[in-house]
Amino acid sequence: MFRGIHLLSIDSKGRVKIPVRHQHQVAKICSGEMVLSIHPDDPCLVLYPLPNWQQLEREDC
Repeated sequence: MFRGIHLLSIDSKGRVKIPVRHQHQVAKICSGEMVLSIHPDDPCLVLYPLPNWQQLEREDC
């Protein structure tokens, strides 16, 4: 889990760059499959490995 404040920018194609210091960990944990979403309660973004996101979707149904 990553916590803290990170200033991110979105390029002209709508892509968000993961900070370099986190790229290896994100790649290892997410295996290249992830979902970036808006947090439901806080003004922030959350990054989920795809299997975790799919589980959340199943729980919401």
